[in-house]
Amino acid sequence: MINRKIRQRFGPEEDYLLAVQVNADAPYAAGHGGINKPWQSVAEKLNSSPNVCMKSIKGVTAKARFKTLLDKHRTWEANSAQKSGTDEDETPFVQIMTELVASITDYEATTAMLAATKKGEKEAKEQSGEVVRCAAVSRIKLGKRHSRSGSDSEEKDEGFSRLN
Repeated sequence: MINRKIRQRFGPEEDYLLAVQVNADAPYAAGHGGINKPWQSVAEKLNSSPNVCMKSIKGVTAKARFKTLLDKHRTWEANSAQKSGTDEDETPFVQIMTELVASITDYEATTAMLAATKKGEKEAKEQSGEVVRCAAVSRIKLGKRHSRSGSDSEEKDEGFSRLN
């Protein structure tokens, strides 16, 4: 049995295992209010893995580390896109991070599209309600004017007829 020193920080192996676990569980796609549970599940799976040689982590730590890795990978992709014509060996870590960036981008686009659709439907309902309200108010106002002016003129006419 090999005794490995337990680290407090993520190393390259732990980063790769984190990326693999995030790819498998997709905790970034958790619904509103349930974000911490999937990340805690990822952390527990990493903590129970014999390949992880670091102190136990929490879900918040796993989420923060993955966000850091994601930001670094996006920066790396942007820089490597500028260096066209160079051959770069894609390690398994780079490949899985590229997959994750694509799936997260797709998820964010889908979520944004659904939110925009719901917002558009809500605005359409509000506008149709406003149109109905305006029409009803204008009918009420018109109805009151006609009834007041009609009743006032009848009373005046009756007064003149009585006097005459």
